[in-house]
Amino acid sequence: GLPTATKQYDTIGFHSVTLHYIDTELGCKKEYTDSVYVIPNPTIEILDSPQEQCAPFEWTFSAFTTEAFKPTYKWHIDSILLSDSISLYVEIDSIGEYDIALQLITDSMCIDTIDLLYKKQIVVNDTPSAGIEMSSLSTDMYHPDFTVFDNSSNAVSWQFYLDEEYLARSLSYDFTLPDTGNYVVAQVAEHISGCKDTAYQKIRVKPSYLFFAPNTFTPNRDGTNDVWRPSVFISNKYNVSIIDRWGHEVFKSEDPLIGWNGLKWNTAAVCPNGTYTYLINVEDDEDVPYSYKGLINLLR
Repeated sequence: GLPTATKQYDTIGFHSVTLHYIDTELGCKKEYTDSVYVIPNPTIEILDSPQEQCAPFEWTFSAFTTEAFKPTYKWHIDSILLSDSISLYVEIDSIGEYDIALQLITDSMCIDTIDLLYKKQIVVNDTPSAGIEMSSLSTDMYHPDFTVFDNSSNAVSWQFYLDEEYLARSLSYDFTLPDTGNYVVAQVAEHISGCKDTAYQKIRVKPSYLFFAPNTFTPNRDGTNDVWRPSVFISNKYNVSIIDRWGHEVFKSEDPLIGWNGLKWNTAAVCPNGTYTYLINVEDDEDVPYSYKGLINLLR
């Protein structure tokens, strides 16, 4: 057979090859030079691969390749084929450790198959379940006391917060709120693995509705008791009408901050001394209606 020779090149690129031979017809030595090109081997790696996460585990694995022509990918989690694209999105709820394998197959240029196996590459840690119980969810401003109780599970420690301010690290905690309004109690529960969960609970201190209407005023411009105005605490709607003894309306308003100064419509003629009737309709902040009727003594 024809003579053969084997040469191994360890570097990528063009390499010269020269064949020396004897022309048997002419009886002289000759040579022929050509070149060969060494194609780089394909490579593959997994980018930004995490080690641990709290359940549920969520991640997108991406492959980075070089010199891979017409590549085919095969992603496996614990020997289960999950994807044949360049990336793999994984969501795992079950606690445990998982192997991830990636196979690269090229079918042109440098034809090759590369297998990567990462043992226990995915670690899904157990998580707690935070939970809050409250002694009550709402109370009035005269009794702004609450107790928060731990209702978490699978936790070894917990902390309570009120509107992001630290409250306590205990199974229960008593506290008093300083003012009316809406508040948020939070609990951060922690598992022995370090995984955490947070629960929230809204609570409210309700303002108490109050109403008081004076029965006498003296609009003589001395700076004392010159204006008749009811005191209304917490109202969404307000309407007052004042009527004289003959049934004529002399004042009305929908603003609880505006009182009656003893003049008709607060700008016209002076109303005489005597007894007047007020009619008031109010709705509190929870839209509960109240109606009042009473007498006013105007004295100068």
